[in-house]
Amino acid sequence: MAGHIPGAYYACLHRDLSAPLQRYGGRHPMPTAHCPLPTAHCPLPTATQFQAFALNLGINSDTPVIVYGDNRLSFATRAWFLFFFFGHPSISVLNGDLKAWLSARKALSTRPPVPSGRGNFSAKPQKNLLVDYQGVKENLGKAPWQLVDARLCRASGAHRPDCRAYTHCHQPALAKCDG
Repeated sequence: MAGHIPGAYYACLHRDLSAPLQRYGGRHPMPTAHCPLPTAHCPLPTATQFQAFALNLGINSDTPVIVYGDNRLSFATRAWFLFFFFGHPSISVLNGDLKAWLSARKALSTRPPVPSGRGNFSAKPQKNLLVDYQGVKENLGKAPWQLVDARLCRASGAHRPDCRAYTHCHQPALAKCDG
């Protein structure tokens, strides 16, 4: 399906929501013990990279930002996390994703949005939101810690009848709310 919600900017997973893939890290990398923040080799984008991305979209520190994907929330969740991690105060996820937009019989656009100007968002990493391998290892089984495996059922080894295996992925889009 071609198009996006009118006014939405495309966020490329590999260019905008990740640092360049390094030796350590998966297909959609997150920090690892081999790549702790704030090194430049970390799979998460640096504050400078993410700030440049947001500024080019015209996002200000007070701009409400809504992220969405289609069918799966993993990439939209990553975009949400990055805005939250870098200190944006007003970030939301479109409930129901693009499917909800289409179910409401809303139109899609193929025209690229035009930023209203350069934004003023300043990315400030909240490093307390990340835990490295050593932190997990030292705290496993200790209250109040609880680890949650949010991977696909097949990857996590879960064998539940209510788990569905997804075979495709899509990129997120960002909607910048004016006003």
